[in-house]
Amino acid sequence: ITVILILKLMKKREYLPWSIKNFKPSLKVLVDIYTVAIPSTIMEILGVVVMVLLNRVVAGFGITFLAALGIFLRIRSLFFMSVYGLSQGTLPIAGFAYGARKYDRVKETIIKSSVISLIFTVTSWIIIQLYPIQIMGFFSNDIELIQIGVNCMRLATIFLPVMGPIIIFYTVLQAMGKGMTAMWLSIIRQGVLFLPLFIILPRYIGINGVWWSFSLSEMLSALLTAFFLIIVWRELQTRRKLGVIMLFKPQFLWNRIAAWLKW
Repeated sequence: ITVILILKLMKKREYLPWSIKNFKPSLKVLVDIYTVAIPSTIMEILGVVVMVLLNRVVAGFGITFLAALGIFLRIRSLFFMSVYGLSQGTLPIAGFAYGARKYDRVKETIIKSSVISLIFTVTSWIIIQLYPIQIMGFFSNDIELIQIGVNCMRLATIFLPVMGPIIIFYTVLQAMGKGMTAMWLSIIRQGVLFLPLFIILPRYIGINGVWWSFSLSEMLSALLTAFFLIIVWRELQTRRKLGVIMLFKPQFLWNRIAAWLKW
């Protein structure tokens, strides 16, 4: 198919003829491409490094604990699939709205996507907290492994629901061309919050320190994300260049809230 398309474009009668002369490198285009690509690459590499270190720490407690961690991570990623799918749909919508300078539409996208992601993660949290034994039963019949896995899932997912809006916010930052900000937030969450926690806490409270490190890092990440969300929200507001008087008009505020919450 690719060859056919190239041959088609090479015909001079086409409105967009293909020619090697049109392939001119542009430093600006390359910089724009790698501005988006490099943060994603670094986040992926950091995630791998963190997982390697996490496995080494948990392996020190025994192979059964390592097996429980592996099951938990697979269950966690399974429940996050819906959120990641939602974020992929959010990216172009927020990006197009931001590029068209429709900042209310960006705000609407943030609110609606965050609410939907919160529904997904709250549902996942309820299932994990209420039915951990049944979930572990799908993977193993070993009583010890099931007990460890149940304890892991309940302690490591206490603040799981906040991860939905966090993932959505990272996606919106990338859509707004703030990929470096999203990268640093991800680095802080994994390298500054999560990494020290699962290394330090097990020294004092044993394996439960590893499970707690998931929940505590998610809680701290939510606070950090809320801070940056306020900054981005104000930036979107100031770009509207609205008068101060308009901001205090009840009808104006109601119309804005109704627009953001309209489904």
